[in-house]
Amino acid sequence: MSPPSNSNRGIDLGILLKKTLPYPHLLTNHLHFSKNGARKDFNRNVLHLQLQIESNLKVSLFIVHLKSKLDFERKDFWGLKARTDEVLGLVDILNKEKNPFIVAGDFNGNASLYNTDNEFLPLYSEQNKFQVKDLFEILELPIEERATHHYFKSSYRRSTQLDYLFLSSDLWNKVNPEHSYPIKYLGDYGEKIDPPATLGEKQKFPSDHNPLMVSLNL
Repeated sequence: MSPPSNSNRGIDLGILLKKTLPYPHLLTNHLHFSKNGARKDFNRNVLHLQLQIESNLKVSLFIVHLKSKLDFERKDFWGLKARTDEVLGLVDILNKEKNPFIVAGDFNGNASLYNTDNEFLPLYSEQNKFQVKDLFEILELPIEERATHHYFKSSYRRSTQLDYLFLSSDLWNKVNPEHSYPIKYLGDYGEKIDPPATLGEKQKFPSDHNPLMVSLNL
């Protein structure tokens, strides 16, 4: 499923859903949000997939890709204003959600509990009707093992966590730790590959981001 987005760079969101999945589902595509009574556009969109697991249990999955730090028009340094607005729009959507939920995607900044970038603080506000934790926080993964993105400045690699799986509080105890982790890419012989040591190595990877896996016992 890949509905339209607002992206002007051809960067769209999608959800792969197994055709034989027995759960009825509903997909909603959020292109806009409201701020101070005015309509604002998400830089891309927010996808909302609702699954009917049992007659009395629905679970929601939200997919996001927030504004990057690129500022081609030099109007919004590091995309900070746009990303800040998008987080507020996302929080507004989540405050209306009545089901257990996961929010997954590329947040393009430090949305963790440690030295949190200011634009992500609304995710943790006590005024919210929800509480979220990042999967890595639930797993108590060491900070040095949480990097999901690798880039090079000069010849030095910098590794950061830009990608998150946030779970609402009613799912924290449903996580299966044995099958929830950051995924490492595999080499020619099926061996797990460490983060790239050089820019040349990085360019051989399928992506400069690592996928994340979560398994839930529902």
